[in-house]
Amino acid sequence: MFLKEISFENFKGIKEGSVKLNKFTLFFGRNNSGKTTICEAIFLAQNPFREVPLCENSTQLRAIEVLAKIHRTLESSGYVFLLRNYVEKLARINYDTGIGKYSIVFELIQTYDTMHNRKFEYISVYIEGDVVERLPERYNPKPERYYAPMGRLSKVEDKIVSLNIGNVLAFNNLTVPIMFIRYDLLKCYWNFLDLVWSEIINEDITTKVAQRIFGNGYDITIEPYFGGRKTIYVFSKGRRIRLGDWGNGIQVITIFLILYYYLRPKVIVWDDVELHMNPTLLMQLLNILSEIADFEDVQVILTTHSLEVIKIIAKMFENDNSFVGILTELREGKLLTREFTASEILELSKTLDLRVIGVLL
Repeated sequence: MFLKEISFENFKGIKEGSVKLNKFTLFFGRNNSGKTTICEAIFLAQNPFREVPLCENSTQLRAIEVLAKIHRTLESSGYVFLLRNYVEKLARINYDTGIGKYSIVFELIQTYDTMHNRKFEYISVYIEGDVVERLPERYNPKPERYYAPMGRLSKVEDKIVSLNIGNVLAFNNLTVPIMFIRYDLLKCYWNFLDLVWSEIINEDITTKVAQRIFGNGYDITIEPYFGGRKTIYVFSKGRRIRLGDWGNGIQVITIFLILYYYLRPKVIVWDDVELHMNPTLLMQLLNILSEIADFEDVQVILTTHSLEVIKIIAKMFENDNSFVGILTELREGKLLTREFTASEILELSKTLDLRVIGVLL
C-alpha cells in the first residue's frame, strides 16, 4: 500500500492544493515552494504521534515532536506553526492510499481555565475517514461525521498535552511505515542507533551496509571515544577509522542504510537529497534508492534544489512509468504543481534553464 495522493487545507504555508505520488517521485522548485511541507505531511501520514527512530537527550521522539524540533526558533516554540500563517483555526491533510482515504486534522481549541482564571488554547489532533471505524475510540458529534481523537498539542510550548494511546497504537497498524531523512536530524538518528545497537548487531546489518558502501572486508561498530562518549567506527583488517572522518555525505548514507535495514520502511522521504553530497556520493546514493524502489517494493520521495540532480534522476528513469517529477510553486498560499515524465525533463533541459522552469506553471 503506497500513498497515491495528498491534499492540503491551511497546513503550514499551504492554503490549498494537492499532489499525486508515484513509486519514485522527485519534487523540485525554488525555495519556499512547498517541497518541505509536502515531505513533512508524508512523514505524518503513518501517525503523527508514533515513536520514530530519532532521539534527543536519550528520549525517543514522536513524529510531531520532530517537526517541532525542525521549526523551533529562538523567538518561538509550540505547535502553532502547523496552522497556516499561525492564525488559522483548522488545518487538514487528506491522504489517499489507493485502497482507502483518511485525514489528519489539527484544530485550535479555546477553553477557559477557571482555576487560574485565564483562557487556555491547545491544538486538538484527530483522524477522519475510512480508518476511523477500526480505531478503538471514536465519536460522532454530528450526523455522518465520525472522528477519532489522537492527542492534544500545546499552542505555545513544544509539549504534547495529552495522548489517546489506544488510538495511537491502533493507527500504527493501519498505515505504512514511513522513514524521513534530513541532514539536520543526523545527530538524532545517531542517538537512536546508539539506543538499539545491540539489536542491529544481532541482525548482521552492519556488515551488509559496510560492504555495500566501503567494499568487501569492511564492517561497522560503535565503540567508546574520548570523554565517555561513543562513536561509529569503520574497520577492516585491524584498521579503524571514525565514520565522521569519512565526511558528511558518507555519514548520512551509512546511517540511512543501517536504519533502512533495521526498520524496513515502505516509504522513504528524503528532503534536499543532494545536501553534503559530492557527485560520486550522490550517484551512489541515487543508485541505492533506485534499487530499493525497484527490488524491495518501496516508495521513494525526494526533493531537490539541484539542476544536476533533476537531470541525473531523469536519465536514470527515462522511459520508466514508475517515475514522476513534480514542479512546485506557492502563490498566495495555493500549491501549484506540474507533472513531468523523465523524458519530458530531459527534453526541457535542452532548451529551458530549469532554474526558471516556474514560468511553466
